[in-house]
Amino acid sequence: YALPFSFTCELGAEVLQHLDVVSAILSVLGRLPKLRSHRTTVYLLLAEVFNNALEHGLLQLDSRMKEDPDGFAYYYQLRAERLAELTAGSITIHVQYQPQQHYLHFTLEHSGVAWEWPQEVKDAVAQTRSYGRGLEQLQQLADGVQWHDGGKRIAFGYYLSATDSTAS
Repeated sequence: YALPFSFTCELGAEVLQHLDVVSAILSVLGRLPKLRSHRTTVYLLLAEVFNNALEHGLLQLDSRMKEDPDGFAYYYQLRAERLAELTAGSITIHVQYQPQQHYLHFTLEHSGVAWEWPQEVKDAVAQTRSYGRGLEQLQQLADGVQWHDGGKRIAFGYYLSATDSTAS
């Protein structure tokens, strides 16, 4: 048996600049029963929503840059520059664990600009472009994905037991 719990982390600019947030959250969750066999998937899901919040919400980067042959390098150079210059903004992550169901629920909210999964990103996924696929994976692997407040808040769940998971 495990204890049910929840925690919330509000991460300001300085923490976002210096901490590998997704690894830190997984470190906190590391003692959960059954996490080991789901660690990679939980990391992928959390990294996707965290990076979208940081890159699109706070740093206001546009993934369409990645279409250009030199776009990936430029995108990540610009990401590093904007992150280093970040002085305001925050990302709040709330995690809740329900041990009876072996269920993790995440809510991630950022204080940046609203961003929703626009039709062009959906179309890009369909055309196998170099961006947008992580959001499709989120829809496929997570449970009950919900966007709120113009994309500034996202909530999703994940079952740590194979029998209940929506992931196959």
